[in-house]
Amino acid sequence: MKCKMNTLDDVSREVVRLQRENLWMKRIGAMVLTFLGLPFLLAQTLPNHHSVEAERFVLVSQDGTPSAELGFGKFGPALRILGKDGHELANLSGGGLGFYDGNNIYRSLLTHSGLLIRDKNKNLRANLEVDKDDSLFLVFHDKDGKQRAELVVLPDGSPFLGLYFNDGKYIIDKPGTGGS
Repeated sequence: MKCKMNTLDDVSREVVRLQRENLWMKRIGAMVLTFLGLPFLLAQTLPNHHSVEAERFVLVSQDGTPSAELGFGKFGPALRILGKDGHELANLSGGGLGFYDGNNIYRSLLTHSGLLIRDKNKNLRANLEVDKDDSLFLVFHDKDGKQRAELVVLPDGSPFLGLYFNDGKYIIDKPGTGGS
């Protein structure tokens, strides 16, 4: 199959694309070689040990910027993924899997029983949770943190819907009934 390049611009764009692709391949290759070569390097420096012990491991990019960290956090062992500027993007620990925005504020948290979503002001806005008796809750809050709506499915399958006024009173407290 022939590749037909009509202009110098076409050739230039193709060269730029190939350079970009080559850079990514080099990065991926370097990471793979690092992970494959790490046991051999450690075996050379540690005398006949079957484990490597440390309080913290830091994965750095080619320019020396930390990109990931395996260590201990508030809830025990933790894996942190960092952005280019050093801000935390994600954190996996005993507390769950948290995702952060560019301002180092965690915006969502996936736990063993649910999902929490927060706004940029750290206010809880939505919560999806299965509690200990297997009831399912979906709760929405306004920007001031007031509960505005909830949908609950109880273990026996019966539903509950709640919509709330500003003062916290029900508009609707279950299907088929009016507010208070």
